Amino acid sequence: MRKKASKGFSVIELVIAIGIIMVVLLAAVDIMLKIFQAQDKAVAVKDVFDNARFSMELMTREMRTATNIRYMGDDELPPSGCPSGLEYTSHNQGSAQERYYFVKDTNIDADSDPDTLMRVAMTIEGLVDCTLAQELTSPEVRVMRWGLSWSGDELGPTDGQPRWTITMTIDSRNPRFGSKTQVNLETTVAPIFSDL
Repeated sequence: MRKKASKGFSVIELVIAIGIIMVVLLAAVDIMLKIFQAQDKAVAVKDVFDNARFSMELMTREMRTATNIRYMGDDELPPSGCPSGLEYTSHNQGSAQERYYFVKDTNIDADSDPDTLMRVAMTIEGLVDCTLAQELTSPEVRVMRWGLSWSGDELGPTDGQPRWTITMTIDSRNPRFGSKTQVNLETTVAPIFSDL
């Protein structure tokens, strides 16, 4: 008499099925990890762009309506206790306010390089106190380079069209991305008001 074949899977069939499932699961996990890494990098790039754009827009908006624009540091001494920076009188929203921008080391990372763009307004006593400065860039990014250059005729009532060029390089503090998220910005600002 013949035995009836039992229904079910053999051991070999089970091993092959488990192997195929494992390969599919490993591929799915790898894809998910790459998606998470791409999302983290996208957030880092967005932080860098947002910080660079905000800082540059604020400076250019104030400089467009400013007078007495000058770089403090090479020929002129910066305010007491302040590093080299840009000083001007802002005329936004109908009132005049002295402003001072500079880059400072905030000691968030291990190096001692300047890495955070700062902004300070003149005090009521008419002094620039850099200890009261506000950070314009967030702790997630660092300012790698910040530069100012002036071009045009000498400032004064017959100055033609003087202009300031601001350059900035910002990247992420996240060591996984760093230079992969670097943004270089440059803009030129021509003040509306002439210094008389």
